[in-house]
Amino acid sequence: THTLSLSLSLSLSGYTWDGVIHKTSEQQWQAMLEIHCTVPFKLIQAAGEHMRAMAKAEIKETGKARPRVVLNISSTTGVHGNSGQANYATAKSGIIGLTKTVAKEWG
Repeated sequence: THTLSLSLSLSLSGYTWDGVIHKTSEQQWQAMLEIHCTVPFKLIQAAGEHMRAMAKAEIKETGKARPRVVLNISSTTGVHGNSGQANYATAKSGIIGLTKTVAKEWG
């Protein structure tokens, strides 16, 4: 039998919806958080269920799990900010925090 293996979760989706902070609408704000933070979170959760189950099976069978990767692409805007992009900068900063947290939780 041949079994499929999931070893990479990749998130690099996104777009900008610029506006100076005092003119940014609730819709603009939520759209950036949804695409840049919520979508990667849901992808990691879905992939993680399978990745972790496969790792546990490998440890049981061979004593060692194969390396697996969660790769999220952010932006320098998430670290440095950018004029007219408070929503985008906040969301991109969030993906950095999410990725670092997953690394700490899953090693």
